[in-house]
Amino acid sequence: MTLFKSSSRATPRPAGVPAPERAAALITPGGGLTGLPWLELDLPRPPSVNRFVGRLGSSSPRVKAWKLEADKHLLISGKRPLQMMCSFEVEFIFAKHSGDLDNRIKPLLDWIQRVGLVSNDKLCEKLTAMWGDAPAGVKVRLRPWLAMTT
Repeated sequence: MTLFKSSSRATPRPAGVPAPERAAALITPGGGLTGLPWLELDLPRPPSVNRFVGRLGSSSPRVKAWKLEADKHLLISGKRPLQMMCSFEVEFIFAKHSGDLDNRIKPLLDWIQRVGLVSNDKLCEKLTAMWGDAPAGVKVRLRPWLAMTT
């Protein structure tokens, strides 16, 4: 099973990712694989879906501006993550702010797919959103999600 993809070819398992035969010991009771490293990114706070302009949706000017700012944060971070070609889990840690957490999730999921961190955001198996320490606005944490097959 290919977990990560770089450009057009599969790459070897990154350091820290256990071999499949050892992975079963790391499965959490609710599914998912613990012990895998998180990819962490600090991004600006995304716009609320309440700010999308009617039929423009994620093509709204405010959303486009946020995407460009998030792209800059990724470039400045110097991280060159490999694309996850499997189910994944994600945590969004938002700096305390007024508004609803859930209104800011869609732009983030769309962005992580658009920049190639995941092959498709529909493969998200676990999503956690919370208030916490995120100086730039939101901390995004991603890692592969492997369920044990019985």
